[in-house]
Formats: sequence, C-alpha cells, structure tokens
Amino acid sequence: MESMAPKRMALLTVFAAALLQAQSVTCPSVPAPLGSTPEFFDDPQFIVAGVADNTYRGGHGSDAVLRSTDDLAKATASLGGETSPVAAEDARHKTAIDDEHNGRSLQAAQEFQRAAESNPSEPNLFDWGAELLVHRAAQPAAEVFTKGTRLYPQSIRMRLGLAAAWYSAGCYEQAASYFFQAVDLAPANPDPYFFLSKVQRSEITAAPGYLERMARFLKLQPNNALANYYYALAIWKQPHDVGDSQVLRKAAELLKEAIKLDPRLGPAYLELGAIYMGERQYPEAIRKLRKAIGVAPDLEEAHYRLSEAYRRTGQLGEAHRELEVYKQLSAHSAQEVERERKDIQQFIVKLRAQPAQ
Repeated sequence: MESMAPKRMALLTVFAAALLQAQSVTCPSVPAPLGSTPEFFDDPQFIVAGVADNTYRGGHGSDAVLRSTDDLAKATASLGGETSPVAAEDARHKTAIDDEHNGRSLQAAQEFQRAAESNPSEPNLFDWGAELLVHRAAQPAAEVFTKGTRLYPQSIRMRLGLAAAWYSAGCYEQAASYFFQAVDLAPANPDPYFFLSKVQRSEITAAPGYLERMARFLKLQPNNALANYYYALAIWKQPHDVGDSQVLRKAAELLKEAIKLDPRLGPAYLELGAIYMGERQYPEAIRKLRKAIGVAPDLEEAHYRLSEAYRRTGQLGEAHRELEVYKQLSAHSAQEVERERKDIQQFIVKLRAQPAQ
C-alpha cells in the first residue's frame, strides 16, 4: 500500500473546474491541416516535467492536467514581450507591458486589446492573447490567437498560443492539431517540442503523429539533451502495460543519453529514479533521486520519491527528513497557487463586468 501524501492544489483544481464550467466552452471543428486557410473567428499524481507517473495514479488525473495547463499558459506568456519596430513605437503596447510588470493584469489586458485593435501587428495580437490565457480566459484567448494565425500564418508562437488556449479550454483535438502545425512549421525549432512535452491528455499524446514528431526532433538533433529527454517522455506517455520492460529500457536509454549530454538536467535524473522505483531497484533509485535533488533542489517530486525509496529500504530517519522537505516545498507551492488563484479570480470577475465590444 503506497503511503499517503497531502493533496496538492485542491483549491485551484476546484476553481479551475468551476471556471471552465462557467465558460461553457464549445469546441470548434478540428482545424484544417497546415497549409490551408483557417477559419476566422486521493494520492498526488506526480508530474516530472510534464509526464504523469503511473506508480502513484489516483483519481481522474485532474490535478495533472491542470498543472500541465498552467505550464502551457506560462510557457506561452514566456514567448511574448518581443520588441519589433512596430511594437516599440506603440505607446499602448508599452503601457500594457508596464501594467503587466506592475501586477495590473486587467489594465494590461485592456491596453493589449486597444493596441491590437489599433494596430493588429503580430506582437500586439500575441501579447493580448497571452495575457488572456495566463489568466484562464481561454476562449477569448483562442479567438485572439485564431485571428493571429490567420493574419500571420508563419508565426509559430501564434499557433502555440492557440493550441495552449484550446488545451486550457478542454478542446484537446483542436489543441493537438495546432501543436502539430507549430512543430511542422519549423521542425528543428525546440519551442514547440517543449510545449508538447508538457501535454498530459491522451487525446494528444496517443494521437497519430505525436510520437513521430518527437522522434523526428531527436533525429534532427541527436546531440541535444532535451531532444533525448522529450522523446523518452513521449515513449513513456504511449499506452503500455505497467512494467513493460521494453518501454522502460528504451526510455531509460534516452534519459541516460540526455544526462550524458547535460549533466545538470535534473528532471532526467528524476525520471530515471521513477523508472528504478517502478522496477524496485531502490538503491539505484536513491542514487538517481539524490542526483536530481543535487542539481535541482526544488523538485518536490524528487524529495517525495526519495522518501519512499528510503522507507522501502528501511532508512526511516532519512525517509522522514525527505518527507518533511517535500511538505515544506509543497506548502510553499500551495501558497503561490492560492495567490495566483485570487489574482485570477479578481481578473475574471472584472473582465466579465466589462461592456461587450
């Protein structure tokens, strides 16, 4: 019987579920392939850089999907803020950036909207959509990114934003299509693969083309640590029997290569530790998990797993110590989540109070 760990992000899960229900999102038809013209308008389930762990599976996985949704939204926002000759001269865009940096989210969204309406440049449209997405206004964000993909069909980040928006809205088939389009626009660009590595839903990870695209990235960049790491995650996300030795062996080989190429890639050590835990090779799991913590001390899952490994090998004192570290990190994360939840709730309430355009 697996030891119990505190539920994480429960408040955020409830809020997100309520928000999605309130939005009453209707998924559009699956978009046309790239090249055609798109139409205009219980126990914690741990994630290691976006991969679900079957060892501690419990419930319906909503926490895992929610965390991947948050990761995608934040990753989308990280692509924004780019300056261009047009955006640099746009006073509204500058004001929006200042508002965002100073925590005035609603004002930022309004300024981004005004900037995009007066000058629908690629940076203006993208930043408006990203601002909405970060605050879980998924469907409005999708509308903005849809317009952006029509006006700027070669913009990779616009398609990534649109994919992330539909993923956040629960429209996974649509999300898959745009994720794949973004990858295919520039197969050697690592950004779209990073997004795909965060995806949790099987509607995407088991979709035709997901594994093949990850394999293509590795073929294009065999000496890229992340290419090896992403392909390992992709293999692990494919439907397979728990303990499937062939899948475990292939994933482990790729993770070892990723570590060889980048010895400071903490999540790769963590994934290896998880594999060894699943095979009950606890001493080796302990070594890999300690290495993960050594290069990335804030990896909550590494401390929890290490506690489990110590417990199963009779090292109860060490197990207790690692569990306490996990609890401290988890409590800090919960506080951050609660602050974000309050900010998002305030943003949505104010946004809904605005008159229709």
